Amino acid sequence: MKHKNLAQRYAKALLSLTEDASKSTKVAEELLALRELLESNEEFKTVFTVPGFEHNQRHQTVKLVLEKLGVETLTKNFVLLLLDKKRAQLFQSIQETFQQLLNEKRKQLHIRVVSAKELSEDYLKQLEEHFHKKTQQDIIMHKEIDPALIGGVKVWVGNTVYDGSVENRLAQLKENLVQQLA
Repeated sequence: MKHKNLAQRYAKALLSLTEDASKSTKVAEELLALRELLESNEEFKTVFTVPGFEHNQRHQTVKLVLEKLGVETLTKNFVLLLLDKKRAQLFQSIQETFQQLLNEKRKQLHIRVVSAKELSEDYLKQLEEHFHKKTQQDIIMHKEIDPALIGGVKVWVGNTVYDGSVENRLAQLKENLVQQLA
């Protein structure tokens, strides 16, 4: 819980420094790019997160990488501050929290829609309208195709899953039949 609270404090502080909408978007993109780099490059992840490196060496290496990524001064200084305060291990949580806070500020909700095949534009529009009415937020939909689903749709809204898949419906039918026969 302590780490989550710290991540929240750092994310809020960074967001407060990005009052301009275009600046907050840029910082969010840069944080995501850095996170993706950390996830894809084990050597850089080790330098960034493992405490065994000498501080100046770590600082210079990360600064060089950030400059090569072309990040804004604000993002660079923020990441280097995390290193100075020995908070690099919180980076992923800070990045996620920053994005959530930014989405809340903009009244945006990201939802994940998984289906067995491509969904029609009409159906996607209905989903968007349904969740917009339910949440009063602008919906940003991330669509995925999963052939393992026999049919139907699964929708993730935060930590909540709306499971309209055929597999789930069959499981519910089976459960109802078992209860009726018992």
